[in-house]
Amino acid sequence: MVPLDELQKLVEGSYEQSVALVERAIKANHHLFIESGAGNNVSLLATFTDHAVVATTAGRYYEVSVKHMDGDAICEDVRELDVTVVDQSNAAEYVRDFTYSAVDALLGEDMELARDRVLALASLQEEKHDQVDGRSYAQEMYDHLGEDRPWRYIFSTQNAEIKRQVVDQLESIQESQFEAKYKPLYETDDISEERFEDYRDLVNGDLRVVAERLEKAQHAAETAYLPFAESVSDAEKTEEEDDVISHFQFFSEDLINDLQLTRELISEALQNEDCVMCLGQIYDALTESLASYEIAGAFVERMVQAFDETA
Repeated sequence: MVPLDELQKLVEGSYEQSVALVERAIKANHHLFIESGAGNNVSLLATFTDHAVVATTAGRYYEVSVKHMDGDAICEDVRELDVTVVDQSNAAEYVRDFTYSAVDALLGEDMELARDRVLALASLQEEKHDQVDGRSYAQEMYDHLGEDRPWRYIFSTQNAEIKRQVVDQLESIQESQFEAKYKPLYETDDISEERFEDYRDLVNGDLRVVAERLEKAQHAAETAYLPFAESVSDAEKTEEEDDVISHFQFFSEDLINDLQLTRELISEALQNEDCVMCLGQIYDALTESLASYEIAGAFVERMVQAFDETA
């Protein structure tokens, strides 16, 4: 073992120690960049003798003066830098201009520069293609929740009877529902786009809560239904009984499958969706469907209980 104080002596005054001190100062003073609209995620890009360059997830860059005093770094005098940022609004124009520069290099017989430009151009085109053809998780969720699934048709056409079967749970389910709350991110200008990143942790947390509720509804429905389905598969039934049970199985299996698909889509969005506004749209869409899922799940449990009692 090498004592910590011995290691500290080895790195004292080094570039590594200086960078570490500046990184710590940047994190301690990240509010300076939040106030400038930089968002929550701030990272050190470069360190110089008397200043540093800071990058943010909002695509903005800052120069900040750095002073070393009493073995620590102090950040002050934040200044935003004018840096070209390529996004969906200017990607086509940027790629076009970059293409012209590659052509100029070829015509000028600067083969090394031309090669570098062509390779970079291929990379830019690929990234632009990924942006255009990338998955829209919010749209996928809208489409999924709007599908004409069998269980939804039965739930809609026999809504009153289904709710009557679970009337003792209905009030509790309805009172525990969530309301859409992220419309200011996508329907109004109340929240500026620069502040969207501030809401990521909140939206992600809310989506996880909804996913947990859906998982609970699926688990309860499966726990009740699967043993029932196995028990009636070989049982003797009249034609009328078989018709009723078949309809119930059709409803239950489609509901359970839908719950699984919805949870998988939420999980994929949480892992891969960078757009905070889109995550907010997904949450708001789910709040409108959560009650239907939970009421339908409770109905499956109640009907299994009723069938067992009748048997």
